[in-house]
Amino acid sequence: MSVAGLVYSTELVLAEPWLVDRHALEELSTIIDDCWGNLVAKQDDLAKKHALDHLEKYYKNLSPDKQQEKLPALVAEEQQRASRSQRKEVVLGLKNDKAFEAHSVAQILKEPALHSELPKSLSVKLRTEEADVRLSLEHSFGPRLRIQVSPEQDELSKKIFVELREWAYKNRVPWWQRVLHKLPFFYWTLWFIVVMFSLSLQPSPTDNAVKAARAEAHQILNEGVSVEKIPKAIELLLRIESKYATVTSSVPYPLWFKLLLYVGFLIGIVISIRPQLVIGIGKGASRIEWWRRWLKIVSVALPALFFSTFLSPYLQNLWPKLLGQ
Repeated sequence: MSVAGLVYSTELVLAEPWLVDRHALEELSTIIDDCWGNLVAKQDDLAKKHALDHLEKYYKNLSPDKQQEKLPALVAEEQQRASRSQRKEVVLGLKNDKAFEAHSVAQILKEPALHSELPKSLSVKLRTEEADVRLSLEHSFGPRLRIQVSPEQDELSKKIFVELREWAYKNRVPWWQRVLHKLPFFYWTLWFIVVMFSLSLQPSPTDNAVKAARAEAHQILNEGVSVEKIPKAIELLLRIESKYATVTSSVPYPLWFKLLLYVGFLIGIVISIRPQLVIGIGKGASRIEWWRRWLKIVSVALPALFFSTFLSPYLQNLWPKLLGQ
């Protein structure tokens, strides 16, 4: 008879930028060590249970005293067998396809040889006969954190998954930085479309030339067509009909289009400079501080630039209308 309970997925993938500093890594080290201790303790309990089952099945004819004497050897044998499948591995990926392998995150944090290295990825694997725990920070088609714990129905697996998930949610970057990470592609696409559409609405040199010729023709008509003005009138007529534009004709672009073009391009450059995956070990520690200073500047400068360029002029024109001036 099965016991009713909540079954949910024990896998989590967060495809977003990650700035994992030393404090977050120390927290992760504590969680991983606790999880490993719980997994090993559960494995030992199962080894004792298997030893008791083995004793009951094959040595039930022995006296209770003899059975108690036999039990420690059976437990040790089961624990030794189970230990062969146990695996605790922490791998820090480095540049040039190098890697540093350790038995704990704490060991990596204390390793002097890593002070001059720039980490690229981090993976943690915990495995026993009864459970498999994996956590990875990697850059595969974009930065991502992946947590996988199995079996899903096991209560200890659920507990480990919840602890790792809470650590991930606690140490992820703020929501606006996650939005910023996904924004550049859509922004550049939208900016290009708007610029091209606005450019198609701008009058060409030919349109300006025809407009100027018509203005001169209207002036001649208003003043009257005299004999002296007939050659000029014919010239204007030919210019209008042929839509002739001189080589020196130019299109004066309006201010709003220049702002859209240049300020919009600058905003695109700013939002395209964004972090991906930085692990606070070695050179990664200083890079995290640099990125945090940059993101702080962006969080203030970008709204100010957008407001002063696009919203402020609009509001200045709208305010007198609202006051009825």
